[in-house]
Amino acid sequence: MKALIARPGGLGDVLQAGPAVRAVATRAARVTMLCGPRGASAARLLPHVDEVVVWDPPGEADDADGLVRKLREEAYDVALVLPAGRRGPGSATRLLRSAHVRRIGAAPPPAGRPEAEAALGAAAELGFGLRRGDDGRPRVRPVPDTAALTGNGPYVVVHPGAGDPGRAWSAEHGAEAVALLADAGHRVVVTGGPRRPR
Repeated sequence: MKALIARPGGLGDVLQAGPAVRAVATRAARVTMLCGPRGASAARLLPHVDEVVVWDPPGEADDADGLVRKLREEAYDVALVLPAGRRGPGSATRLLRSAHVRRIGAAPPPAGRPEAEAALGAAAELGFGLRRGDDGRPRVRPVPDTAALTGNGPYVVVHPGAGDPGRAWSAEHGAEAVALLADAGHRVVVTGGPRRPR
């Protein structure tokens, strides 16, 4: 079985799809992740992703026909469409219908549920479940050694930014989260991007 998981959004959005990817991979021989350019590097870190196809919905008119042809040639048996933040899965579902994907399941926006949990629920509706012993937490493939940047030992990453400014934490909220984690005994690494807060 060939499966595709569509998850627009940035790094964090795509990482939250990881447990659903692992669930789909329990029955699919090949899993492709369809995501935007900001999420592609995260998709390549997810266990069981065999191929990453980059699609930028706002620019979909540029080469939508070429992408539809590529997806048709791959002849996917099933696709799981995960929404981007508070937006529904509409444009990705339309794209996959145009590509004649045989079976498409779409998750509604999570509405207060953790995104990874909502994605797992949508995968379960298509008949995919996690392997025994899989705790359903997001995880990535082994990454390069970061000790030069982070020091030795375990740490918690706090990334208060977001591609959608409405989802970014305020500086106060980020500082509070870091303080709470540090008070609980965790070593905290704060990450960010080149854009400056307003």
